[in-house]
Amino acid sequence: MRGSAEPWHAYWEQTRNGLAILATARELGARYGQRVARNYIISHTETLSDLIEVMLLQKEAGMLQGTLGSKSDPARMELMVIPLKSVSGELFFQKRDEIGRRGGGHG
Repeated sequence: MRGSAEPWHAYWEQTRNGLAILATARELGARYGQRVARNYIISHTETLSDLIEVMLLQKEAGMLQGTLGSKSDPARMELMVIPLKSVSGELFFQKRDEIGRRGGGHG
């Protein structure tokens, strides 16, 4: 599936770099199997928008299939987005349900 990233779009350098990383992950997955690159870890995650930005990049790179909210064709990402947060010098992973609570989701 082709993403919506087009060569004539004027992307910021940081966006171009992110798309290049995802293109490499996609190429490696096609060459060696999907298990070669399964996660996208975001360090210093602070808000839900940090996760959504990476999901949008995956969409632009053609790595998000389906439709959000659809029961017949639900959205699927090639890479799982994992938030990594630094608190008091210690690193830990936040669970998805903790992120949902912060964002006003279920508890």
